[in-house]
Amino acid sequence: MTRWEYRAINARDADLNKLGADGWELTAAIYNPDRMFTVLYFKRPLT
Repeated sequence: MTRWEYRAINARDADLNKLGADGWELTAAIYNPDRMFTVLYFKRPLT
């Protein structure tokens, strides 16, 4: 069974190329209209 590590970050702070190179997979992008920003949720297998 695979164990996962999770991370949530503001889309404005995201360096998607670096996250991908570090093994993170984008699992969801949620827009918050009240605060007008998008949160990106990532996961990667624990080593």
